Amino acid sequence: MNSRVFAFVARAAACLCLMCALAAPSLASNVGGGPGDHPAPRADLTITQVTKVYNRLNGQLIPNKAWIQIINQGNASTGYFEMFVEWGMGYSNQMMYFVYLQGLAPGQSVWAQVDTQGYNLWTGNFLAFVDSGKNVVESDETNNVYEHYGP
Repeated sequence: MNSRVFAFVARAAACLCLMCALAAPSLASNVGGGPGDHPAPRADLTITQVTKVYNRLNGQLIPNKAWIQIINQGNASTGYFEMFVEWGMGYSNQMMYFVYLQGLAPGQSVWAQVDTQGYNLWTGNFLAFVDSGKNVVESDETNNVYEHYGP
């Protein structure tokens, strides 16, 4: 066999080996002995508590304020997210935004206090929507809204 044919066959064999290596399935996801179908860790933001605010001195309800607790009940950090709160008819003076630049680690929570400047939250309507900008890929996107309807 002449040297040119031998060089051509050697290159063709090397290319074939490379193509086979690239086409073979990767088994990297099987590290750890599992079947390889583990779901990716995801955050899960939800509003777990909405509570009334009382005056510390006289114990009276402050009807235009509320405490809202947000928790990451997922198994991954959230990164940046925001919460939107709207009351009444939702006009521009009836809404509030909270921005969380640091995000929340798994299991971590944060409280936010809403002040409507005169609107009674507990006899009217309001809603709080965590991750309103859809910045966090969550394991459950259906538990991000809290709604309160007055009497």
